[in-house]
Amino acid sequence: MPVHTFMSAQEYAEYRPQALDMVRRHQNEQTADALEALDDELFECCGEGCYFYDVRGRRYFDATTGGGVFALGHANPDVVESVCAQARKGGLSSRVGFIPKQLELLKELSEIVPGNHTYGYIGSTGTEVIEAAMRLARLTTGRTKIVSMEFGYHGMSIATVSVTGVPYCHAGSPDELPDAELIPYNNLEAAARAITDDVAAVIIEPIQWAAGCRVASPEYLRGLRRLCTEHGSLLIFDEIQTGMGRTGQWFAAQRANVVPDIIICGKALSGGVAPIAAIMYSKRVHEAESKIPSFLNSTFAGNPLACSAALAAIKYIKDNNLLARINALSDLLVKHLDELCERYPDIVCRHDGLGLMRCAITTAPQYGIAMSAFLHLEHEVWLSALAYDPRCLRISPPYIASDADIEQLFAAISAVCQQMRTLGPQGVQQFLAEANAKIAAHNKSH
Repeated sequence: MPVHTFMSAQEYAEYRPQALDMVRRHQNEQTADALEALDDELFECCGEGCYFYDVRGRRYFDATTGGGVFALGHANPDVVESVCAQARKGGLSSRVGFIPKQLELLKELSEIVPGNHTYGYIGSTGTEVIEAAMRLARLTTGRTKIVSMEFGYHGMSIATVSVTGVPYCHAGSPDELPDAELIPYNNLEAAARAITDDVAAVIIEPIQWAAGCRVASPEYLRGLRRLCTEHGSLLIFDEIQTGMGRTGQWFAAQRANVVPDIIICGKALSGGVAPIAAIMYSKRVHEAESKIPSFLNSTFAGNPLACSAALAAIKYIKDNNLLARINALSDLLVKHLDELCERYPDIVCRHDGLGLMRCAITTAPQYGIAMSAFLHLEHEVWLSALAYDPRCLRISPPYIASDADIEQLFAAISAVCQQMRTLGPQGVQQFLAEANAKIAAHNKSH
């Protein structure tokens, strides 16, 4: 257990209404009201390894790892020590000269990205570097049109949401880029129609996390590479989720033997400690970018603290042979997911994904919502259902998980599947209806 003093029951009873009131005042009234009504709030405190803790000391197995951020676990000692050592010397930079840690990180990345691209830019967030990639593509080609995929996810800024294909993300974004086109995923005929001589770039996730872990076929990715080359367009791989080993290789592009012009990574690159994201790109892109000084610039981009975390993360993956471990864990996940579909076909109809990036697909949305709730309420397992498609339960455990961790995870999922079967469709619907009734009654009383 991490070194921390957790709240007693009395302390939490005093803290809870104050904290929920702060959520209500400063973040979201509806969320605060719902959590208070259901007695289902979670105030995260700290983490260690595959687990995180709330302020009361309740321990949860983290089966989604913050969308892949905690690939090396929470508070990985090697990464924490590297960041602390750098912080004692200074975490940020005056940015008046070169930053050695940044140069070291670019060198390390150039040795593991497909194509061994030697040029790159380090930012703080995925959104930041995806915008940078789109700008670089426009600068390099002299064109403006960006082709992206239906149900792809690339961010929530005006530029990145314009190439995001998840419908609910577009609410409140009336000023999106006019020259962005969405096409069907894994459909090479549609891609051939869309990729013409006026396209600056095609951006794609090799696995669509927000679409239930749909995997692009190697043939499709190679077809995109061919089409982009034919028309002088750039191919951009958004590997913020899949990069840094999630699929069992450093990057999913390597599984298809494809070299994109620009490749993007983040999430696991942080080591779970300091926000960072990066793009690496070809010489063609670099030649265009180098003509405009400070074309890519940000106050906190590539700071020594974040670069120390990333360098430690890469070293940890190499030193512990985690790519091989990921492949072994992947086989274990597939085994358990196949068994789940076989034992409970009325609850879980199929699964999708690759490596340690998986989704169990339930037969009805109410099952996904209820299973996620039962898992964290009764089994202290954090496993999220997709917001826009609750049939999908996202399973993305840490690289450092043991076989026993995975066995326990699926024992909990199996137990919850049995609960769903015992309750039946009407019972599950009643459970959700009762939860909604509690929220409605709470709102009415307030």
